[in-house]
Amino acid sequence: MAGISATTRQGTQLSARTRPTTSLGGDDEVSEDLVICKICNRELTTPKHFPCLHTFCEACLNIHAKASKQSDESAQVKCPTCSVPAPESADTDPEKIVAKLPINNLLLSHVMKRQLKTKTCKPCKRRKKTSTAKSWCSECAEALCDECVENHASIQSSNRHLVIPITEAENNPFTMQRKILCIDHPREEVTKFCMEHQTACCGKCKTGTHSQCTSFLPIDRAIEVMRKKQELTVLVSQLETMSSNAEKIVTERKKAVADLASHKVEEEKVIQTFRTKVIEHVDNLEKALKEEFDELHEREINHIQQDIEVFEQKLQNINYYKDLLDAATKNIPPLAVLTEGAKIRQQCQLLEENMQHRAGKIVRTQYEIKETELVSKMPNLGIVDAKHTTLHSDRTIDHLQLSPRLPIRMSEKRHNFLALKYQSSFISGGFAMNKNLVLVDNKGREVRGYSESGHRIDTQVCPMYGNPFDATLLPDRKGNYMIAVTLPVMKTIQLLEVGPRSLSIMDRFHFKSVDQCFGITFVDGKLLVACMKSIDMWELDAENRLTLVTSMKVEGERVKYICAADHNRVYYTDSDFRGGLYCITTDGGSIFRYSHKNLRVPMGMAVDQRGNVYVAGHYSNNIHQVSPEGGLIQIIAPEDDGFKKPIMMISNGEKIFLSYESHTITNMYPS
Repeated sequence: MAGISATTRQGTQLSARTRPTTSLGGDDEVSEDLVICKICNRELTTPKHFPCLHTFCEACLNIHAKASKQSDESAQVKCPTCSVPAPESADTDPEKIVAKLPINNLLLSHVMKRQLKTKTCKPCKRRKKTSTAKSWCSECAEALCDECVENHASIQSSNRHLVIPITEAENNPFTMQRKILCIDHPREEVTKFCMEHQTACCGKCKTGTHSQCTSFLPIDRAIEVMRKKQELTVLVSQLETMSSNAEKIVTERKKAVADLASHKVEEEKVIQTFRTKVIEHVDNLEKALKEEFDELHEREINHIQQDIEVFEQKLQNINYYKDLLDAATKNIPPLAVLTEGAKIRQQCQLLEENMQHRAGKIVRTQYEIKETELVSKMPNLGIVDAKHTTLHSDRTIDHLQLSPRLPIRMSEKRHNFLALKYQSSFISGGFAMNKNLVLVDNKGREVRGYSESGHRIDTQVCPMYGNPFDATLLPDRKGNYMIAVTLPVMKTIQLLEVGPRSLSIMDRFHFKSVDQCFGITFVDGKLLVACMKSIDMWELDAENRLTLVTSMKVEGERVKYICAADHNRVYYTDSDFRGGLYCITTDGGSIFRYSHKNLRVPMGMAVDQRGNVYVAGHYSNNIHQVSPEGGLIQIIAPEDDGFKKPIMMISNGEKIFLSYESHTITNMYPS
């Protein structure tokens, strides 16, 4: 087996000896390698361990941590042996990070036994002197000679330590043992053992992180159960199996090197046949490019033709209104002129808004065919790939029946991925940011970032103190982005800061709303928030503080989702069983209302690049594509078992992402 290397205080590398076969019987002495610090190459002093259980002297770790933080304060403090990072901490002080690392009580006990057996003064030994120990410091867990006892008492930090005669420590080993403190509550002594999590805990843990647990045992009783079940013996057996597996893998990997060398010779012959295939392929590419060009031309012509039809209809309406106005100048009763003139004025205003909205979406099209520089910049003649199969599939390694873990699951799939924190997750809202997705997990109480292919972005994860519903991105302020998140039950809007390495809550930037707040969007310098029967408008000032400007009463009984189309147009849905889609101006003016017999419990919305709006029918299990004028374009209901109860939608460039009740996120490409 390969030796383990660690960095010494001077920066040199040390190689550890191969570990002996694990055994629970025989002599009480352990391998000297276990009680030697791999940094200073001396016997452990105040041994502290990383989550990987690799253990080092506390003083050595302080030096190691300072070196890690010297060039970058945000750098993680990692295990010198295997690079596992120390648990996350808000502290940046290296000594405070090391101070929070737990004591390795197992190795500390063996270090103490060694000192009692040799009766050698530990401080003198560090100074390369030899003197007989007469006393024991229970706090430092070190044997001391008479001279060191005097020095110990003269130092302020250690003059209150309990120092006892070493003979008393020999006769009663429990007097020399340090209290085992809780990892989560460092000032509390461990008193209980949680059988569900298989971990020691204190009284505070029982009412805090373990409040849902039901099976606790006193420490002495847990020790009896462990011995009775021979759990250590079982663990030794599992470690022996894993050791055998590792040796098998090393053997297999060495054989794989030789096999791949011979396989490479065979595959190089295949490359020679590629030339003729490349020529045939170029011919096919030319044909495909022309066909693609034909399809693009037809699609663009159709879009332009649609614009022509829309504005010809609007022109007919304009001429009709002109005729009506001309008729109003004839000799007719003034009351009729007044009433009908008001109607004509209202329709003219609505027609003007529709024309401006449509005109804003019109684009001038020019064709451009770019050469791919197939010859000069051809990336490769072929694709070199390696097919991989897991070692489990050919029974190279044995399977272990390990203890079950807590039911926290996460699964991510490409283009149709699960966005779970817990099995009860509910993705209720979100938005697009830098071509990625930021999703709001209502039941999981978290805001999380994902790539379009479903990979979680660990630097964009923020636990929330309540159940969030929706979020929106706020404009860039001094190089920093912020996110506004709604918490309906708490009637609160909370701001988050998007940092380069994390997503964090801005402590003093939470603002109370009058009613429960749900959907949220940012448009034209204002935050618009859906509040069941109203839409609240908030203003963001230069100090990143929100001020409620107005609360607009709107149609609908369950207004939960809201979406901005442009600077003056907003969509919202009434998520009642027979609710609909509403389009209003930012000052509350009505543009249109859309409803349909096959649209039940409308929820989230998204707007594509041509201004069409998509509405998720939660109970009707479909998507309605609606024109900017409120007309139905099509109802999308894929024949797919995975398409079930759509919830919210996010527009991200040409794609629209959709979440379902089953926690799944998928995308579609609007035509």
